[in-house]
Amino acid sequence: MTILLIRHGQTNWNLASRLQGREDIPLNDTGRTQAKSCAQYLTDQTWHAIYTSPLSRAQETAEIISNETNHPPVIVEPLLTEREFGKCSGMTWKELKARYPLYPNEPVEEIEPFPELCQRMDQALHTCITKSIGKNIILVSHGGSINALLHFLSKGTIGTGITYLKNTCISRLDFDPIKNHLLLCEYNLSGEEYAYARKNR
Repeated sequence: MTILLIRHGQTNWNLASRLQGREDIPLNDTGRTQAKSCAQYLTDQTWHAIYTSPLSRAQETAEIISNETNHPPVIVEPLLTEREFGKCSGMTWKELKARYPLYPNEPVEEIEPFPELCQRMDQALHTCITKSIGKNIILVSHGGSINALLHFLSKGTIGTGITYLKNTCISRLDFDPIKNHLLLCEYNLSGEEYAYARKNR
């Protein structure tokens, strides 16, 4: 069972390096082009379903990928939503550090605590696996949320605080339902890098 984690395409807030939490910021034209380009490298596989965050930037990315591949159903999974940044949403990282110089070593009120974010994303992953057991699926989510999951799965060797995720990057997981074994195989790949890696496995 192949599971792909894909970050949504670019938005204007991404372009401005602003923290983008639960605000429903749409894709920009570059983001739509990125989603279509990413999908073109996924057409030689059959996908059972695409699970997506409820936020429009993720949903539109999922719809574009579905339209460009074998038209798997797009299913909203609320647990895949972005991290809540509260009043910090919309700030640049520089503005956040100026206002809260001890972050992330000290929590900031209204920001979803990191352990809870990791737990939520792990629950999202296993919820989607359970619904499509043994089938190839795609999960479309967000930079903060995917990075937290990568941090959790890698025991802190990659992900939050270490890895900057590109828009529409692909991270691949393999799951063996018989052995109940989940393996993180690749992360933060462009569509072209994913296709090259798949060809040379």
